[in-house]
Amino acid sequence: MSQMLKKICKTIEKHGMISLGDSVLVALSGGADSVCLLKLLCELRQKYNLRICAAHLNHMIRGTDADRDAQFARQLCRKLGVHFYLEKADVIKYAEENFLTTEEAGRILRYNFFDRICRENSISKIATAHNLNDNTETVLMRFIRGTGIDGLCGIPYVNGNVIRPLLDTSRQEIEAFLCETEQDFVTDKTNGEAIYFRNKIRLNLIPEIKKEYNPNFTETLSSNISIYRQAADFLDCEVRKKTERLIKYKKNYMEIELSELKKEKDFIISKTIAYALSKTELKKQITSKIISEICEIAKSGTGRVQFSKDVYVCAMYDRLYFVTKTQDKPFCTEINNFEKIYIKECDKTITFTKAQKKEKNKNAIYVDLDKLFGKKIIVRSRKDKDVFIPSGMKGRKKLKDFFIDKKVPFFVRDEIPIFLADDEIFCIGTMRESENYKAGCNTLNLLKIEISDGGR
Repeated sequence: MSQMLKKICKTIEKHGMISLGDSVLVALSGGADSVCLLKLLCELRQKYNLRICAAHLNHMIRGTDADRDAQFARQLCRKLGVHFYLEKADVIKYAEENFLTTEEAGRILRYNFFDRICRENSISKIATAHNLNDNTETVLMRFIRGTGIDGLCGIPYVNGNVIRPLLDTSRQEIEAFLCETEQDFVTDKTNGEAIYFRNKIRLNLIPEIKKEYNPNFTETLSSNISIYRQAADFLDCEVRKKTERLIKYKKNYMEIELSELKKEKDFIISKTIAYALSKTELKKQITSKIISEICEIAKSGTGRVQFSKDVYVCAMYDRLYFVTKTQDKPFCTEINNFEKIYIKECDKTITFTKAQKKEKNKNAIYVDLDKLFGKKIIVRSRKDKDVFIPSGMKGRKKLKDFFIDKKVPFFVRDEIPIFLADDEIFCIGTMRESENYKAGCNTLNLLKIEISDGGR
């Protein structure tokens, strides 16, 4: 076994990256790093009884060069006896549509492609060719842009089903291995141009640091990253206990009571916000800038911060909400014989039960069944001009004002079932019944309306 192979075996086993019988999808660009990774994993096929595949995403940015890379990757896989997956994606268009940098868009589309291939072909692991130098560049990029201790931990060895066996291996070692084995690879000419932020770090900043300040900078920073990671793991363990207590999980959002959050130290507040964001967008980078902006609206108790195209954070009603946008789906269903129904648009099940007395149940409400007799019963989503007479009141109230008084977030209101009898609202979910349909002390026939999430 070569020294190179021994080195990645040590990394794989230290971090539990691969188990016997695993299937592994290699992210194959055709460059030196990914070609090296594919060859090494192919040499380990027998040792771990691996099924190895490779996937290449053509970003449609570099024209004929991109086509050349795809063709090289295909031929290499044929030579190594590896099943090959290829797809094209318009990265620039996706970046413009989703307000992302080209680098962010490329990363998201690549992982979406890899994840889909894994789901469709029962592949358990995705192997990417990030190396020691990539880790140095990443930490420097994050430090310059602003980051916390998590950002200084660098690229994780294992992240879900993604593994990085070359993370302890330098770019120089990779190129030396390919030279020794006489293995060709393709070179992206833009890697030698200081046009992207990462390229500027690699081509300009790091060489200057090594020349003027520390010739062993890559190794020094690598040692520091290891220390940062140990400290971050310890802090995460301690902070997670408080974070899980503060965050309440709902269907399309998470919420944190601001009065509780403000009792914590600034460090805990920032970590809690970062943790909540990580639960909404797994592939979106969390920067110190976005954390700072969210801390500001949490402090003021009002405001909104856009995290990504589909995720935003807003402060209102003494709560901080982390919301994943969903398309509004109006619904309207007629109720016949008060049968149990499921409304897929809001993912709720409504159960009707005849009763003689009320029982305490936060998910249920009671109305006078006799007053509904002979009327057309409808359950639907809210409309702009909805009004009703809340129990205990004499006059009519706008539904919008009722929701505001009850501090119901605007992104939840469309999911609340509104019950009508001959076009008159008699119940707002399980929140409030109408004065005209409320069950009094002497009401003999009650209708219990119970609402639960999901199709149970």
